[in-house]
Amino acid sequence: MSLKKLLSLMLIISFVMPVPVARSQEGGSESAGPSSPGMFGSGAGGTFGSSGMGGGPSGSGGATEAPADLTSQAQFYLQRIAPQYRPPAPQPARPGQRINQQQQVMPSPQQVMPSVIPGQPQNGQQLPGLVHWLPPEPPTELELMARNQGLTLGVFGYDLFRQPPQTFQPVTDIPVGPDYVIGPGDTVNIVLWGSIQAEYSLVVDRNGQIAIPKVGVVHVSGLTFRQLREVLDREFARQYTNFQMNVTLANLRTITVYVVGQARFPGSYSISSLSTLVNALFASGGPSNRGSLRNIEVRRGKKTVVRFDLYDFLLRGDKSKDIRLMPEDVIFIPVAGHRVGIAGPVKVPAIYELRQEHTLSELIDMAGGLTPTAFKNRVQITRIRDRQQVILVEDDLELFLSGRRPDVILAAGDLVRIFPVPGQDIRMVKIGGAVQNPGDFGYRAGMRVSDLIVFAGGFLLSTNLDSAEITRVTPTPEGPQTTRIPVNLRLAMAG
Repeated sequence: MSLKKLLSLMLIISFVMPVPVARSQEGGSESAGPSSPGMFGSGAGGTFGSSGMGGGPSGSGGATEAPADLTSQAQFYLQRIAPQYRPPAPQPARPGQRINQQQQVMPSPQQVMPSVIPGQPQNGQQLPGLVHWLPPEPPTELELMARNQGLTLGVFGYDLFRQPPQTFQPVTDIPVGPDYVIGPGDTVNIVLWGSIQAEYSLVVDRNGQIAIPKVGVVHVSGLTFRQLREVLDREFARQYTNFQMNVTLANLRTITVYVVGQARFPGSYSISSLSTLVNALFASGGPSNRGSLRNIEVRRGKKTVVRFDLYDFLLRGDKSKDIRLMPEDVIFIPVAGHRVGIAGPVKVPAIYELRQEHTLSELIDMAGGLTPTAFKNRVQITRIRDRQQVILVEDDLELFLSGRRPDVILAAGDLVRIFPVPGQDIRMVKIGGAVQNPGDFGYRAGMRVSDLIVFAGGFLLSTNLDSAEITRVTPTPEGPQTTRIPVNLRLAMAG
């Protein structure tokens, strides 16, 4: 071999070969250099990497490159921890311990890797689960207006989606209903007995067909489960007689739906074919604060198949329009309509979205009605007009509720305030001194001193019946006036 070729070979080896690392057994320090005792062998002082040119566990050859997946994982790991990693604070050395300034403790992936935000679509991936919490959204303008008046009101219905279940797994172990629509990916189990004994487990292919031995190919996609049983019974009857058949569905397919509009996390979702509209809403985090709860649309092709009002579900438990979703359905959440707030002694004070409700009485009914402590002779409605906050109505609530006055037509942004019953006008008298039960007693018209003494349980043995006094306080414009009236108890009890 010529000298020129030998020098070229040595130069290539020097570029390919990684820099050896020597670790001290005593202090754990690391050093790198061109040579060190025992560096390439098994002598004291350190070990060499396990990659060799020949592919064996050790050797003096070039290092093998790391697999691409491990490299990408390492890059992802460094990118995620780089903004959060801080060098650990120096620890004081123990006696006899050597300090290594270069040694750093990297945090574990469990400490630095943020949790995935379940509920956020992965663009066609199966949703692994939902979070225990969702970060709060900024308050709406009506919420801010209520806060300025010292009232705390939330938008009705949105707390249903703020703490969703831990996992989004629709029930799949329930019997399939007769209206379930068969599609590609479903598994059809067929059991025959009688003149023929057979069992089949057939998966609907992408063309919507199943291939049954000795029967042929049957198109089943788009059929309901009830129609599937009828079609299979007719197909088998062409080949066999005197048989009975049982048809069930095993593994159900997943479908892709799209949640768009004012959703908390819009996107595409892969969900079970048994999922309904409410299931998909939970998967997407529900409507955002700007989204409507009262006009959620399910669009299938060019048609809107249903308009779902979540208030029917929340206020009346009506899920009749919670339809089962089909592949490629689009769930559209529009911007919320007119909203008004109601505060005070009503059963469910909140900010409500109006749809068919337009009057004050309808709003009170939507809020569950008045509580027993509500004052029916006053109502206040604050309305924004010309960018100024003005009092629109300050009137007797009973007049509107009884129909003696035309009901108030509400507008977007109205804030209705119901007031509690004012301090009660308690009419009472008080007795003290030598009686059995001194204290406060309710006053009634025509009440006499003898009546009050009877209510108090009568006299004690030590009571002086010849001397008593009534202290009467009368409010006047100048202030309370006190009058003292002497009483002879013997005469009072004699009538």
